[in-house]
Amino acid sequence: MKTGKERRIRIIKLVLLMTVLLASQTINFETGATLQTVNATVSSSAPFQYIVTILMENNGLCDVTPTLVSGCGSSSIPSPYLTTLAQTYGFNTHYTGISHPSEPNYVALFGGSTLGISSDGNCCFQLNAPNLVDRLEAAGLTWKAFAEDASGSGTCSFMPPREGDHYPFIDFSDMKTSARCANML
Repeated sequence: MKTGKERRIRIIKLVLLMTVLLASQTINFETGATLQTVNATVSSSAPFQYIVTILMENNGLCDVTPTLVSGCGSSSIPSPYLTTLAQTYGFNTHYTGISHPSEPNYVALFGGSTLGISSDGNCCFQLNAPNLVDRLEAAGLTWKAFAEDASGSGTCSFMPPREGDHYPFIDFSDMKTSARCANML
């Protein structure tokens, strides 16, 4: 039987994986590979229960889901589980990194733009701007944010190993409340 910690780690890995699928680049610049169309069926009668975003930074589509991309070549190793998730639930083909290094991309994903961030190391709780959590809560929706190997789970001393570079939730000033920090796991 799996322990609670093992289950949380599995969930975190799944969340990270889905995020990557959604944020992968559309063209692998090394191989020139392009995407095949993936259609997922979504029921219009029921609202979503979960949105899971997995980011697999520094991996191209041919590295993650080569069977969904034409032109990957025979050296690509398929990831059947990731491919199945993408085919079943959806695959964002139009989200790419907009900057290098990492943190501006994560800030843009969470805040809608880079908000002037152009480098890593902009931690913590410094950005005063609307963000995804503001919008979710305004719509009456709940949220949780997971980060692998973070300390201080559920508190405002929460700290992932790479700080805000890969976890934008701690970059925004309005995230530093007990209620919001309780959702950072």
